[in-house]
Amino acid sequence: ALVDPQLEVRDLASTSLAGVLTFVDDDDMILQLKEKFLAMASEELPGKTRKSGDPNFNAALLRRHGGVLGLAALARVHPYEIPAWLPDLLVSFATHIHDPMPIKNTVKKTFLEFWKVHQDAWASEKNNFTDSQLTILTELLVSPSYFA
Repeated sequence: ALVDPQLEVRDLASTSLAGVLTFVDDDDMILQLKEKFLAMASEELPGKTRKSGDPNFNAALLRRHGGVLGLAALARVHPYEIPAWLPDLLVSFATHIHDPMPIKNTVKKTFLEFWKVHQDAWASEKNNFTDSQLTILTELLVSPSYFA
């Protein structure tokens, strides 16, 4: 369902996946899903020009968006903590901020949700990130142009 042609179905699949994974205590399963979604999200988009009528482009965009939605689901699994695997996931996820729509919107929405949940405890939670990870995420989370 993460690669369904209907955007609404993909969004609901991501939300549902996050809800189900909340009850999974197996970090190995989470890490396997993370690798699967990272692979999907790194799907190359064919051609220099982005033509929405091109079936190859549309198929690649669906797969890439499905991967990004899977990563978004994983980012929401532990809303009040930062598991060891989350910083790398967030940095990889952030690289999609310049992808075409609807991927870009998924990234923005997910980071807005993440920031709402974590901003009060950010002073201590940021210790779970390396300096380079913090630089990337801070630019994304607090950049005025991001919210414009």
